[in-house]
Amino acid sequence: PWISLGKVRVDQGNLEGAESCFRRATECDPKAYDAWISLAKVAGTRNDIPAIVQYLTNAVNANPNYLPSYVFLGGLLSHEANYSEAEKVYRMGLEYHPDDYHLVEGFGQVLMQMGRLE
Repeated sequence: PWISLGKVRVDQGNLEGAESCFRRATECDPKAYDAWISLAKVAGTRNDIPAIVQYLTNAVNANPNYLPSYVFLGGLLSHEANYSEAEKVYRMGLEYHPDDYHLVEGFGQVLMQMGRLE
């Protein structure tokens, strides 16, 4: 119910209320990866990069098989030039989704940035 209520709050433009609902959802169930993703989206409206990274990391840990968590987190870390952490995220994601184009492409881009792929 907390995630649904949070989504209603987002639709109403009440991001503070939405964030509170999503936090409550994670308190009730730390494995609620969709709540962690939603918290990352709300933090994105504030451009709070450290919070986004933490929430996406929590989403990965909550559900290691959920592909978008790896794509979003790897992309953000790469954008922030944190290539070594992005490489770790992409490697973990590729263990679960070895044929995913977005993960393969992101991983290749990170290796190129690090000078380890030409």
